[in-house]
Amino acid sequence: MGQGIENDSPSVQKNTVFNTIRTISSIIYPLITFPYISRVLGAENVGKVNFSSSFVSYFSLITTLGITSYAIRECSLVKDDKKELEKTSSQIYSINICMAVVAYVVLILCTLFVPKLSGYKTLILIQSLGIILTVIGTDWLNTAMEDFRYITIRTAVFQILALICMFAFVRSREHYKAYAVTAIIASSGAYIANVFYRKKYCHVRFTTHMDWKRHTGPIVTMVTMILAQHILNNLDITMIGVIKDDTAVGLYTTAAYLINFVTQLANAIIFVIMPQMTKAFDNNDNEQLNSLYRYTVSFMLAVALPCFAGLLVMPEEILTLIGGAEYLPSAGVVRILSFSMLFMLVGSFFGNIILIPAKREKQFMRACMSGMVINAITNCILIPPLGIHGAAITTVAANIVIMVISMIGKPAEIRLSNVGKIITGPILGTIFVFIICIAFKVLIENVIIRLLIAIVVSGIAYLVTLIAVKDEFAQSTIIPVFRKVLKIGK
Repeated sequence: MGQGIENDSPSVQKNTVFNTIRTISSIIYPLITFPYISRVLGAENVGKVNFSSSFVSYFSLITTLGITSYAIRECSLVKDDKKELEKTSSQIYSINICMAVVAYVVLILCTLFVPKLSGYKTLILIQSLGIILTVIGTDWLNTAMEDFRYITIRTAVFQILALICMFAFVRSREHYKAYAVTAIIASSGAYIANVFYRKKYCHVRFTTHMDWKRHTGPIVTMVTMILAQHILNNLDITMIGVIKDDTAVGLYTTAAYLINFVTQLANAIIFVIMPQMTKAFDNNDNEQLNSLYRYTVSFMLAVALPCFAGLLVMPEEILTLIGGAEYLPSAGVVRILSFSMLFMLVGSFFGNIILIPAKREKQFMRACMSGMVINAITNCILIPPLGIHGAAITTVAANIVIMVISMIGKPAEIRLSNVGKIITGPILGTIFVFIICIAFKVLIENVIIRLLIAIVVSGIAYLVTLIAVKDEFAQSTIIPVFRKVLKIGK
């Protein structure tokens, strides 16, 4: 990897590891809890909790729209000046409080006057606590300060606490409200700790002294961008439900879940790199910019390519493991969406890692809105004749559009030299993953055993390949982590 990262910012590697661990724990947590909850509460009460959670999520979205990325960028620029950091943080916090007040007013009115919601008042009250906890937690400040060790440990502690509470207090079907409380502890409880922890950086408080000219334009742009992304992510499911049926929705959402697992993992680096990219753009430090650029590309390739191979070759095995044979009709969707995943990650890279830190968020907004429009139009054309496979194809088209428009907006100072050193290891390793997965698909009859052995063997082969060819990400992060683990083991 480039010298800029290795010498000047050793925390990048550690932060990448910490944030990857946090992302994995957040993905695994529901996989641990759902089997227990679905059995204890039953489908009806799980449905109640999920319905109220879905309802509250719209108001949570209103509250946080565009704030996180904007706050990370702006606080990263002033984090070395405590007075300016306090001023900027307090202004963004105050805007967020105002957005939360609006969200709560609308939420309360809906809960009181929409008949359908009358039976969910207590659940909605419990789950709406996540809105205010997220706002007062100001977790974006910890990200801007690159304190990923704290974020990861804090998240794990509260997830463990939530698990203990769940097993202790959720024991029968009537305990669905207690489960809602444990879900809030897991997702938002950690933000309570932030109220006290953030004082080590600055005192964040509500203020009426606002620099509206500075904040309004970028926040409106990012709100529009996030809304377009949200609509794009949910439009397929909505239109499948309208044009087809609930079974088609279930098949498509299961396939999309697998893809989202990988994209979340590959995108774990975004908030790690964003503060340093923002600072490097502000300082016109082209050497640091390109070192960060190389590191991000090497991480995303190292994570995404082998997963792409596995999803392409073994979707039937994965679907059988997580959902059973009834989900096998969505195997083709998984294969199509695995290509969409690659385009989406490239678009996300250029948008979140380059355009937003470079204050070119309007270009990323145009890209997201264009992708949303393409997705809507092609859904109307392809879903009626092709069903869920048509929806998957439209997602590929939308993400290609987002990727291309985002790439067009790339600043000229961003250059990727000596590409071979970055791509050789992941591509060669991915070829081995393909071969191993195909071989086990032919040689082993039992589906679950086939999948588990393929994961272990191909995973080892992939890591050995990266290390053997001296891949940059392996040299800078994977090998040091192995050494640390082995040292602890001794």
